[in-house]
This record gives sequence, C-alpha cells and structure tokens, in this order.
Amino acid sequence: MKNLTLMGLLLFSLAQTSYAGLIDSELSLKIIYQRTSSSSIETIGFLTTATVAEPRVEFPSVNDLQVDGINLTLVDVSINAGDDFIEIDFTNVAGFSGFASGHENTYIFKFDSVASVNIIGAEIDSSVTTLGLTSSDVRFVGNELFINVESLAFNPGTFVRINLVVEEKDCIAKYLIDGSLNIPCVSVPDALGGSIYYQANMQFVPFSSPFSFRLTGAQQIGASNSESDCLAVFNADGILNLPCVSVPNSSGEEELFEAVMEFVPQTSPFIFELLDAHLKN
Repeated sequence: MKNLTLMGLLLFSLAQTSYAGLIDSELSLKIIYQRTSSSSIETIGFLTTATVAEPRVEFPSVNDLQVDGINLTLVDVSINAGDDFIEIDFTNVAGFSGFASGHENTYIFKFDSVASVNIIGAEIDSSVTTLGLTSSDVRFVGNELFINVESLAFNPGTFVRINLVVEEKDCIAKYLIDGSLNIPCVSVPDALGGSIYYQANMQFVPFSSPFSFRLTGAQQIGASNSESDCLAVFNADGILNLPCVSVPNSSGEEELFEAVMEFVPQTSPFIFELLDAHLKN
C-alpha cells in the first residue's frame, strides 16, 4: 500500500505544472479608442495573444502593439497576468501625463482559459491601485474584460491591479464521444495525511481490455469543492472513485454514472483500468 501511495503522489505531482485559473491559458489584448459614443471605434493597439505564465510579464511593452498611421500614441505600460489577476505597471513611462479623453480609451482582454474555473467578473484592487479607476471603468462581458482609462492621469509610479472573480465549475466528470474524460475535481492523498485537489484529464485507450484510460494532464486546484458529493477520490490503495460521470447515450442525451478505476503500477504514461460503471441512482 505504501508503494501505491507513493505512486499516486508521483502520478499527480508529475502533472503539477500549473494551477487552475489563467496560468497556461491564452490571453489576448487589444486597445481601442472612440472619441464619442457615436464615433467609429479605432484600434490603436493591435490584437496580440500571450500564454499566461509565472514568473513572466506577458506584455512587457505595450508600445510594441502600436498601430501605424493613427494620431494617438499608446502609453507604454507593461501588463502582467497571474492566475486570477491583471496588473498594469507604468514604470516604462517618463514623467507625469494622462490618457487621451474620449468615450472609450480601453484595454480589452479576452480570456481563453481551459482551467477549472469560470471567470465571471472583475474588481479593482483598491489596496494597490493608484490609477483613478472607478467601478464603471471596469466591465466584464462574456469572456472579455474592458478597462477604460480615458482622461486618467498617471506617472511612473502608477499601478493597477484587477482581481478576477471566479467560480468553481461543478465536480461532475464528463466523458465525451472522442474518448476524453475530464475530471474537474479529484482528491489525492498527500504525504502528511491530508489531501491535494486536482483537475485531471484522461483519454480512452482504444482496443483496451479491460477498458483503460491514460492520464494526459492534471492541474492543482483549490479546495472549494472538497465537500461536493461528486468529488472524485484517489485512494492510497490505487483505487479512483468517480461518483458522478456524465456520459452521452445513443440519443445524445447525458446520463449520470458512477465509476471505479484502478491505477496500473509501473505504467508510463499512467494508466487506469475501469473496474466498474453503473447508472447513478
């Protein structure tokens, strides 16, 4: 049992390359200007995309995004994204100045997160933000964050931090017709007798008998879903209990199953064999 416990810890620690949220997801940025509400919208900073990683500043110099042939010059801020925040730093700028006035002078961030959280809003972190933003300047629509900085004064010491409001996805695992299995929440024992929580992804192994799944990725997540009835549990004996698995039937409708898997020692990539699956009562 000790060996299986260590193997289980190794199984997820090898996949622990990032945390749920923005890390490892793509974040797009563009900057727009609109003089009045009836004016046409101009793109003054062209659309660019970066993969969020720490420690790294995703957009170290916004001047690099300057669109040629327009009368407005971008303010050369740097923009850093973390797991659940956006930061705008003004260290690059020289002296005291201000953003051009208008209806919109706006940074637009588009999120494409594959993590186990849904971004549902954004809030100004007033404890560190020194730019004169108000709540009406920050909007979250769909999967886009808008930060309107028109007319606001700044200097090299100005700083902005926007905290993202997230909600955990439910813990129901989902099996798709392409053979992929997403497990949003799985508890794994740690070396101190506690638990660490992960999101895990698996892929069905074709022609396997018994049916088997290969671990393709995992991310550590928070413990907010630790009391969920659908929390998957990986035990020290190598058994993985999945109390809620959504599976499409022949009509395309979702049915809810319970499933039990067993970790196969000395497999690389890590393999789990299906021991049992039945409709959930």
